Amino acid sequence: KGESKGMDKERKEQLIIKICCVIAAFALWLFITGTENPLTAYKIRNIPVKILNTDVLTKANLALVPGQDITTSLNIKGANTSILLDKKASDFTVVADLGPYALKSGEYKIPIEIRKSPDNINVVNSDSLFITIQLEELIKKKLPININISGKPKDGFYTSTPELSVDSATVSGGSKSVNIVKKIVIDENIQGLQADVSKKYKLKAVDESGEEVKSVVVSPAYINVKIPVRKAKSIAVAVKTTGNLDPKYTLKSIKAVPNTMDITGNSAELNDLNYLNTENIDLSKITKSTTVKDRKSVV
Repeated sequence: KGESKGMDKERKEQLIIKICCVIAAFALWLFITGTENPLTAYKIRNIPVKILNTDVLTKANLALVPGQDITTSLNIKGANTSILLDKKASDFTVVADLGPYALKSGEYKIPIEIRKSPDNINVVNSDSLFITIQLEELIKKKLPININISGKPKDGFYTSTPELSVDSATVSGGSKSVNIVKKIVIDENIQGLQADVSKKYKLKAVDESGEEVKSVVVSPAYINVKIPVRKAKSIAVAVKTTGNLDPKYTLKSIKAVPNTMDITGNSAELNDLNYLNTENIDLSKITKSTTVKDRKSVV
């Protein structure tokens, strides 16, 4: 019996040791897989691809179709998980060179090259990287410049016709983008102004709905514009006559419509104005009630 009890105790101890070994092995496996084993297919996405030698496009009258996804993904390996998870797209410099190719409109598959990457990782797919790009015809279109003026100057002031250093500009870019440009505009708010506006404005290409088309180039990009703002004064209109009315008629009334006019100018000029004279109306030629269209002169 004593021998039997000793064997049972030994078996229990061996079982406990085996259980402890299994637990220790499992814990070690968790540690290794969580912190030491490299990830075999960790992917860095949305890495921008820089296009080199784009001047060959201009020489060939070509442009990149706007809105393309010029990015790539890289599969990387490293010494441990924490190193891989620490990497981001900005850690990589990836380029595609257009220089060696004779290009025309259409789709191209261009090899891409990794110029910079972290020292402690390896790129798995570095020898099989390509970027697909779409090219279209480069065109130009000349359009007049429109000024969109919003707001109102201070009460008693008026704006006159804006003065532009140039009255037209050229839009260039891919055919799809240029063809939707309908206007070249300048936006200016004159709310509350009481003096001239004179400054450099950026030209903006817009589509039919007034939305800016940012994928084109406007040349010149900026122009000088002056928007004259003048003080106004309300001046009475005086009707001037000559000759005599036929005695068989009686002049019941004579009046100007409108009987006042708003005149703009600088303050000194407006202070010297008293009224507006009409041209002389010859009463000897008037035989019935009538309306005479007339020009006015400042007095």
